[in-house]
Amino acid sequence: MREIVGYSAEFSDGTSIGFSAGDDRAAGVLDFFAGHTGLQPGKPMHPGYVICVISDPVHKEGENFGMLTMVLEPDQIPRYRLREPKNGEEIEDVLSPEEWLWRQVLRLSGFIGSCLMEKGGFLIHAGLIEYREKGKLGTGILLAGASGAGKTTTTRLLRPPWAPVADDLTLIARGDEGSYRAHPLPTWSRILGKVDPAPRITWDIFHSLPLRSGLFLHRGEEELFAETGKGESLCLLAELINQSNEHFLRAKDLSFAYTFNRAYFMNLVNFVRETRFFTHNLKIDDRFWKEVEKNRHKLVET
Repeated sequence: MREIVGYSAEFSDGTSIGFSAGDDRAAGVLDFFAGHTGLQPGKPMHPGYVICVISDPVHKEGENFGMLTMVLEPDQIPRYRLREPKNGEEIEDVLSPEEWLWRQVLRLSGFIGSCLMEKGGFLIHAGLIEYREKGKLGTGILLAGASGAGKTTTTRLLRPPWAPVADDLTLIARGDEGSYRAHPLPTWSRILGKVDPAPRITWDIFHSLPLRSGLFLHRGEEELFAETGKGESLCLLAELINQSNEHFLRAKDLSFAYTFNRAYFMNLVNFVRETRFFTHNLKIDDRFWKEVEKNRHKLVET
């Protein structure tokens, strides 16, 4: 057996996390995750949490005094089961190795998000873009929307002084003074060729931006750029958080899921109180950025 892998990360809210792997299979998953997020090799001096990735199904996932155990799923995970109509024989299709790895890194992302929840943060299925004027610090804007709304397409159309930071997953961290910063996470489906294959990309999980506002994207013919109400923002964001934590919660019991969902919802309520959101309903083309530029002061100077 190889030497146990060790990595560390510290986020803008001060949360420190150590990562370790208990066996070769777990080490492979952790190495893959670290290679695309920039996790630092080595163990932190005084971590608030330690996430231990293991393969042994005898162990149960859980938390004990800051030690979080993530048990990898078995290799043969059914994608679906079909019953042959003629003879009643059951046909089973299983996930490919790439799809299996995609699920494990999504679950690990959920573990990290759960560590940030204690101070008011969370993981969300949303993109992140940056506005940076020359000689000034950048500002983050959350890019939210249902799958197919145009988050990825939008980030590809960015022009200076706008720049893409993430287009699928974002970690939200809450500072002591109540302000929020956003950390990018990779688009795992693209790295693994699940959709729209792309060359190797590394997202810097340590890079964070002060979060000023958010933009809900909707495809449509009718032009619209308007502020979204707090209640509507809360409902839309809650669904996106549910999506980002689906695989993380799958191995948890109902009691844990209830406590987890209640905690993130309270964090989300505080986040929505402090953050303005806008709805943008427009075709994703050159007109899109003209409208964004016209309303830039609302997004950046909130």
